[in-house]
Amino acid sequence: MKKIFIAVLAAALLLAGCTKSPDTADTASSAQSQQTVVESKAENSSAAGSTEDVSETETASDSEATPESTAAPESKADTESTSAPESKADTESEATPESETESDSEDTENADEDIFAGTYTESIAGRGVVTVTNSGDNIYSVHVRWSSSAYEHAEWDFSGEWNGRAVLFYENCTKTVYTYDEDGNETSEVEYTEGTGYIQLANKDADTIAMFWHDDVEDVAADSEFIKQ
Repeated sequence: MKKIFIAVLAAALLLAGCTKSPDTADTASSAQSQQTVVESKAENSSAAGSTEDVSETETASDSEATPESTAAPESKADTESTSAPESKADTESEATPESETESDSEDTENADEDIFAGTYTESIAGRGVVTVTNSGDNIYSVHVRWSSSAYEHAEWDFSGEWNGRAVLFYENCTKTVYTYDEDGNETSEVEYTEGTGYIQLANKDADTIAMFWHDDVEDVAADSEFIKQ
C-alpha cells in the first residue's frame, strides 16, 4: 500500500513538472528578451553618447579654429601704411646733413678766398688793369697797366698792407712808360719812383667789388672805377 502511494505521488510530481515546464521556458525566453532589450537600449545610449562626444569634439575643434579662420586680415590701408616708403620730408631730413656739408664746404672755400687779391678792370673802356697779388705777411703787390695808345702804355708798381677799412697806402710807387716804334721795337723810361697814394675797395653791390685809385703824383685815375673780375 505504501509503495502504491509512493508511485502515485511520483506520477503526480512528474505530471506537475511537465505542466510547469512551458512556463519556465516562457519565463526564460521573456528574461532573455528583456536582457536583449536592455542591451539594445544600452547600445543605443552608447551610440548616442558617442555621437554627442563626436559632435562636442567637432564643435570644440570648430570653436578653436574659429579665431584663426574668422580673424580679419590686415586691410589694404594697414598694409600700405606698414609698407609705405619714407615721406619726402623724411628724405629731405636725411639729405640735410649732405646739404649742410656742401654749405660748410662752400663757406670754407669762401673763407679761404682772398678778398683783396685779383684782377680789377677799368669799368668804361677797359684799358686800365690793376693786378693785386698777395706777397705774404699781409703785404700785397700792385701792378697797374694803362694803355694810352697802340704805341704807348704806362705801368705803375707799388706795394703795401691793407688796413681795417680796405685801404692800402703806398710810398714806393715806380712809374715806367713803354713805347713802340713802327717795327714793334720797345723802349722804356722810368718817370718817377717813391710815388705815394692809396687804393681803396668798396662793395658796389652784393656781388660786385669796386676799386678806386688815388695817385698823389698825377692822379691819373681820378674819375675811374675798377671792377674786380
